[in-house]
Amino acid sequence: MPKFGAEVTHELGREEAQKRLQSFAQDVRTLYQGQVTEMVETWDEQGNLQFAFSVFGLKIDGNLVVEEYSATVVGNLPFAAVVFKSKVEQEIRNQLERALG
Repeated sequence: MPKFGAEVTHELGREEAQKRLQSFAQDVRTLYQGQVTEMVETWDEQGNLQFAFSVFGLKIDGNLVVEEYSATVVGNLPFAAVVFKSKVEQEIRNQLERALG
C-alpha cells in the first residue's frame, strides 16, 4: 500500500497538543459524519494515536505521533486512492494546523 504523511510544527508542548488533538478527532468524526465510517482510534500511554477508518468504502489506517514541537501523521492509502494522495496530505496538514494553531 502507498504511504501518505504530513507534519505540522507547533509551540504548544506535547501535553496541550495531545489534548487539542484528542478533541480534534471527535471534530473530524462530526465534520465528515456522512463520509467517514468504521472509525477506530486508540491513544497509547505516550499520547500517540493509532487510527483506522473507511471513507467511500476505502480503508485507511495510520499513526499520529505527537512530539513537544510537532505532530506527524503517517498512514497507508489504498491503491485506488493514490491519485488523491497530495489532496489527502494537504487536508491532513490543514486540519492539524487548525487544531494546533
